[in-house]
Amino acid sequence: MAVPKLRFKEFDGDWTSKQLGKIIGISSASRVFKEQWQDSGVPFFRTSDVVSIFKNKENEKAYISLELFEELAKKSGKIKQGDLLVTGGGSIGIPYLVPNDQPLYFKDADLLWMKSSGIVEGSFLYNFFISPKFREYLKSISHTGTISHFTIEQAKATPFGFPSKEEQTKIASFLSAVDEKISQLTQKHALLSQYKQGMMQKLFSQQIRFKADDGSEFGEWEEVRLGNLVDLTSGFAFKSDFFLGRWK
Repeated sequence: MAVPKLRFKEFDGDWTSKQLGKIIGISSASRVFKEQWQDSGVPFFRTSDVVSIFKNKENEKAYISLELFEELAKKSGKIKQGDLLVTGGGSIGIPYLVPNDQPLYFKDADLLWMKSSGIVEGSFLYNFFISPKFREYLKSISHTGTISHFTIEQAKATPFGFPSKEEQTKIASFLSAVDEKISQLTQKHALLSQYKQGMMQKLFSQQIRFKADDGSEFGEWEEVRLGNLVDLTSGFAFKSDFFLGRWK
């Protein structure tokens, strides 16, 4: 596989390209019935949980008992830190990187289990699943541009390019730092937006008034009909013949 156009200077050599199933284990879980769900216990992940975490939103959680978890884990194994759960139904191809070895189980029809290996760094694989390249691959295996399911066999056949473990770690750390910066700026934007909304409310209700440069008070506000100040017109209904390029 050819080297990427953008690369850290301390690394060289070609990347390796293989089908994902040749590098890591990919499987599902044992069946858990809805009547076995609980309000507390071992977290039981579904597509909605992974998508909510990805979008940084809250959703209604589901759990199973520790006893059931231990019973199921004897059949399918236990999820470990660095593994990925990837949505296989609904909003497909959305990843969740498992952060620790705490008990966790998942819905068999919803999620694919990508098991960490000594070859691929979990955080590097996570970033692959959110990359434009993988999203394009999902489109390419669909006849309509979207597919309702991403199966284990499709996941195993997914082409995957990767460098050395050291370079994977470097890339993942860099992208994590970018994500952290984005998160900080997003929080700052939210706080500033709240501040602006509060100030707009006070300004337009005249709770707060500015003064002129010389320190004098501005005059009183007037209230008139908008139509007395501006000309109001409706838009023009263009025919499709006027549209060009991708707007057709």
